[in-house]
Amino acid sequence: MPRELIFTSVPSGVNPGSTGYCTVAKHKGIDRLLDRAVEEISFYEMMNSPTKPVVHAYRILRLNTGTFHVLSRIAYSGSDHTGRTNYIAHNLIFDQAETYAQTVSPAEIFLSGTGWLSEWPKGAPPAFLSEGTCKVSLPAASSTHASLQTWTNFTGKGALAHELGGRGQWKFITQGGDHQSALSLIAEYACLPGTANQQLCWSQHSFTTYLQPSDKPEDFNIIGGDQSVPAFAALSRDALNLGSPPNPGQCFSEAGSTSFGPLPALNQPPEAKAEPTAEPGQATRQPREWARRR
Repeated sequence: MPRELIFTSVPSGVNPGSTGYCTVAKHKGIDRLLDRAVEEISFYEMMNSPTKPVVHAYRILRLNTGTFHVLSRIAYSGSDHTGRTNYIAHNLIFDQAETYAQTVSPAEIFLSGTGWLSEWPKGAPPAFLSEGTCKVSLPAASSTHASLQTWTNFTGKGALAHELGGRGQWKFITQGGDHQSALSLIAEYACLPGTANQQLCWSQHSFTTYLQPSDKPEDFNIIGGDQSVPAFAALSRDALNLGSPPNPGQCFSEAGSTSFGPLPALNQPPEAKAEPTAEPGQATRQPREWARRR
């Protein structure tokens, strides 16, 4: 069972003497080092953005007290008790050993988990959460993402989901603060049959659906965002364009390039060769041989 730490602006927090932006609720089992590390990533810098995107971030924190896997949902939450703008960061914290027992990926927990808080109830006191309970209900494994529909929509071919794990670091170019597409791409990759992708998503594929100015890009294997954020625009990574409407013929740009074209099939397993493209009436292009992952 994951532990939780909820961070927002309140008259008084759960730690003695804390007020304003602080931890309002958490499980007692969170040590001071982990407490501080999670509070440091519980920030929101998009108050002046017209879209106020909801940030979904998955980080792996390696501390002296252990390795922790943290899912953070950070969102604008209206006004606080003083009338100033407010946000809430709802963090789920998994111990390293807990990740081995998970049957769904971090992206699927964001997409299908229920109970994520959008605000701390007005007037509710700070609280230590009961051990063995979690406000977020973790979803069960399902075949929801097995169709690879999001990969088909954006790249023209569902089997190109294999490329996510074979190319190193990525950036997903989104519009209007969209997070659904990026999360769906990762969740579908995790569901590829005959792979260990579910566990790879926990051990290697850290991500954020929206890069904030103070984020450290090196914390994430996959970074979403839009080109209006200078730090995101400056990233030199393989890029997937998740614009609307999708354009598979112009969806991919290699790291260091400014031009876009189709996503090449460099990391396809043998069984993916027979899959037809999404464009009816066109000849099926044979992908290259299965490439060994880096």
